Amino acid sequence: MDQSKVGSFLKELRLEKKFSQEDLAEQLHISRQAISKWENGRGIPDLETLQDLSSFYHITINEILAGRRFSDKEVEKESEKVTKEILKVQETQKKKIHRLGFLSILFFIIILFLFLLYYFLTFYNSFKIYRVVLAGEKFYDFSGLLIVTKEEIYFQLNNIQAKEGDTIQKVTLYYLENGDQRKIYTDTDTVLAYTPTYGGKNIFLIGTKEDRLKDLYLDVTYEGGIETIPLEITEIYTNNLLFSSNKDTFLRDLKKYEPLTRKMNCEEDYCTLFLEKENIMFSYQKETQTFYVDDFMKGYSWVYRKGDYLIFYHFQNQSEEPIYITDETDPLYQRFQKEYLEKYL
Repeated sequence: MDQSKVGSFLKELRLEKKFSQEDLAEQLHISRQAISKWENGRGIPDLETLQDLSSFYHITINEILAGRRFSDKEVEKESEKVTKEILKVQETQKKKIHRLGFLSILFFIIILFLFLLYYFLTFYNSFKIYRVVLAGEKFYDFSGLLIVTKEEIYFQLNNIQAKEGDTIQKVTLYYLENGDQRKIYTDTDTVLAYTPTYGGKNIFLIGTKEDRLKDLYLDVTYEGGIETIPLEITEIYTNNLLFSSNKDTFLRDLKKYEPLTRKMNCEEDYCTLFLEKENIMFSYQKETQTFYVDDFMKGYSWVYRKGDYLIFYHFQNQSEEPIYITDETDPLYQRFQKEYLEKYL
């Protein structure tokens, strides 16, 4: 099929009718640009438009596609030839559509691959939360946390306690490197906090992070001597999933807190939620049904057990003693409710 020949024939038929392209477009309810495209040999009308043109010009569709009028003897012969041409054109169009569909799918796959590659290189496994347990012969703390991101480190032991009433004089956190002690932090308080805004330099997790976590120690100095206690570091969360999964439903008796707990990431009996923008860590220990809230920006820590007690302490101000509250009408309790529980639930 010669599209140029078909276009010239359509133009000839239009001029015989003394119609402009605009007149014909209005008559057939199509655009003038479509008529111009056909007459310039850049395409042919679809089947429905061919039928309209055939009726309008009083010729057969086969004659339009052949680009000339047929004699009576040619009608039967040309009819079969043009029909084959139509089938050929239709098959070509189908191949173009299939090729376009394949290219669209390929483009989507490439975009998805680039997104996944960007995610893995930028975010995958870049945020980890560890539970820190101090379990010595004389001293203990089972509620410590270590948070490691690409930029920052947050470390905290909430309240180092003595089993037999020994008075703690000093605590020293350090790691071992090639057998040598590398001191990280020393304090006289039983609340040990190491954050970017409080006295620390982020040095102890540079390099081989996972190996250094196995070599963290705490020296507890008391009246009777020094106890060296290795810290038990257990990973409880890492962002190594493309989509978050809600593995656990708990706190069935505390319906009020379900919106928060549904967002938490749980491992065994310990659940955590870190709000990176606000720099706040929510933790929940199922066995004791206790919430821990650490506001690293303000330097506040809260320990909350519903219907039992609330403990508040300012870990950036070593002169302040922890405040123990059991009265829900207490102003500090009301502050905790408003600034944390109500705000983020």
